[in-house]
Amino acid sequence: MSDTLAEYDDGEPGGDPAWAAAQIVAVTERTNPPLRLPLGTDAVARINGKLTSVAAELADLAETTPSA
Repeated sequence: MSDTLAEYDDGEPGGDPAWAAAQIVAVTERTNPPLRLPLGTDAVARINGKLTSVAAELADLAETTPSA
């Protein structure tokens, strides 16, 4: 297991499998389902962290990008 995953794994199964299954089924019934389905606050936090990182990288590169 990678170090990144290991820090989130306490060896205990997490969450409610029935709830997760219901969310997966519900999202498949949407007209425009999302590309990703974060199930749980830890998943949302990791996605938010990645988005923040990418936004910061983009801001740093904005100065080097020519205007149209």
